[in-house]
Amino acid sequence: MTVTTGSHPGTPVLTRGTFRIKMPRFLKKHRRSATSSETPVITDPSITLEEPVVLNFQECLNQRYFSKAAQKLITQEDSLFAQGANSTPEDRNKLESDYNKLLNQIWLAMKGTFEAGTRETEILKEAVRAIQLEEEQDRKWKDAGLPEERDVPGWRPLDCRTKHDSQLRELVRTRLEDVEDVSGADNLSSSLKKEICRKGKRLKNDLLTVVQNVKLCYPEEFDICNLYARLYHEAFAEQLKSIAEFGLDAEDSVYLLFWVNDCYPEDVLKCNKLTLDINTEALGPLLPEEMISPLKDLYLTYKESKMESWGRNVLEKQKEMTNHPSEIDGCYSTDMAIDYLQLFDSAVKSAATMLEDPEKVKRIAGQLRVFLTSYKKFLQEVLKERHGQAAPTVKAHLASLIEFKRYIENNGSLFTMDTRDSPLSIVAELIDASNTYLTSIAHKALKLKYSKLGTEDWFSGNYIEVLDEIEKQIKNLKNNLHMKCHEVLLGRMHREVLVEYVRRLFKRKVKLSDRVQQETAANLVCMDSSRLTELFTEAGSREDWLQNLLPKIADVLRTQDPPFIQLEVAILARDYPDLSSRHIGALLNLKHNLSSEDISKIKQSVKETMQCIPSGNCRPFFSMVAVKRQRLALI
Repeated sequence: MTVTTGSHPGTPVLTRGTFRIKMPRFLKKHRRSATSSETPVITDPSITLEEPVVLNFQECLNQRYFSKAAQKLITQEDSLFAQGANSTPEDRNKLESDYNKLLNQIWLAMKGTFEAGTRETEILKEAVRAIQLEEEQDRKWKDAGLPEERDVPGWRPLDCRTKHDSQLRELVRTRLEDVEDVSGADNLSSSLKKEICRKGKRLKNDLLTVVQNVKLCYPEEFDICNLYARLYHEAFAEQLKSIAEFGLDAEDSVYLLFWVNDCYPEDVLKCNKLTLDINTEALGPLLPEEMISPLKDLYLTYKESKMESWGRNVLEKQKEMTNHPSEIDGCYSTDMAIDYLQLFDSAVKSAATMLEDPEKVKRIAGQLRVFLTSYKKFLQEVLKERHGQAAPTVKAHLASLIEFKRYIENNGSLFTMDTRDSPLSIVAELIDASNTYLTSIAHKALKLKYSKLGTEDWFSGNYIEVLDEIEKQIKNLKNNLHMKCHEVLLGRMHREVLVEYVRRLFKRKVKLSDRVQQETAANLVCMDSSRLTELFTEAGSREDWLQNLLPKIADVLRTQDPPFIQLEVAILARDYPDLSSRHIGALLNLKHNLSSEDISKIKQSVKETMQCIPSGNCRPFFSMVAVKRQRLALI
């Protein structure tokens, strides 16, 4: 053996035969420690040592002690290259073969990553430790800075980390392809839907396993959770691209878009257990826009057709139950709104996620107008029933219409509100028609009692039963009516009763000739007002703007001096701006002690006063009160 100086000063080069090996510094340290190690001598006879069990490389490999096996090979590698002249090609080939055995066993162990069990977890930890050891050995050889390849083992660098990532990529691809054992998709209608669903479930379940168990086997530097997420994302995207290019029917295309734009980003990536360990924002979309856009167009057409079909089915179901509405908690009820709005709301929300375009979502929402147009035709046929026979059905559908109204008002951005054909306009029209049908039944029963209002019997204080009959009809209206309908129906009845009351009063069937009669009439009007307000408020009416109407009319009847009468009429006109000259004339004509000239002056003065008062948003009342044209009413 001869010793010569290498290219680096002070670095010995050992030569023997045809081998000329320069010894790296980390191997010189190993050589010194190997030659200087001595077996400790125990002089105390009372101390005995248990002979340790020492496993050779193959035994470590067989028992899956990969880190120990790797360390043995690294030690052997250091020894071979430290001894230099004593290494032979056979030694090197044997060592390289053992490395291949080790790596094959490590990759095989990694295939069991998702198999449950403590043993599999420990084996994976061993595999990762072995990879770390080999990565460290690669770095040592790289840092040694040896200039010639023959000075470095032929298997270095092993690049275990790179190979590890490649093995995981193949593992992920295989697991997403072999999904027949994944449960939870058997109820889907097509084999392709089942395949997509199973792939998605496999992806989510595997990522949950990664963040809950697998990450415990890896050091932080591997960033294993994000690595798996990226690999699964890429594999899933690639397989979905192949599916999208296959040529799908409408339902399968919609289901594919559902996974791409809804289920995967919302259910999988936003899973709380995953977001703590995975940067989902870095993953990007599953499919490129040029593939998603045709799917969106197909989805839009499909959903419009589907919703139209849903609407027909819901209406057909209602037609079968027209004469026999069900009762829930004592109220006539129909599940029309529940059936349709659940489907509609789900479709609109899904479209918002799937289409990501508010204008296209409005096209989906436009199907509500189509449905309500058909619903309108159906209800119009129901409302043709005479003699109140359809009252139970109308009450049931009134509750349904209230639900439609609330939904549209709470989701106004979906609809066009400024046209008559908008959903809200159709619903408002149907609510009005339903209320009219129900209140007309009550007014028919009240007709005889109404005829006594404003007559001598009423003025004389005789008991005319009109308020009692009104109370009875209020109870009939509320009977079997859902509480949410009370406000709108009883509010309408409240308005209509007061309109009829004022109309009868303005017919001038009673002549109030002096102060006493006028004050008596005013008191009667106030008493009736108080009773009516109490009845309707307790019944559910919220028409508070009507509670001062009759008292203000009573103030006109009670006041005697023309200038003060003029003031009271002006106050009435201010609060109810649709009070016309004809209405003023009819009211003042009740006061027979008021001259025609005084009436004309008051009317003219009020007219001029009202022209100076800006019109507000007051609700109309007197425009609903029909009065006959009177000679004295003309200015």
